[in-house]
Amino acid sequence: MILARRAQGQGYNQIAQELDSLGFRTRRGCRFTHKQVQRLAHRAAEKG
Repeated sequence: MILARRAQGQGYNQIAQELDSLGFRTRRGCRFTHKQVQRLAHRAAEKG
């Protein structure tokens, strides 16, 4: 989902807000930050 939104031109902050609004939380039950979304995007891109 993150990579798809980035391909559409959305920023990391926008994606973090969307994840929060959809009810997604981090492993620790917290809201996503732009930095966490950025890290997830980089990991997903590396895996290909």
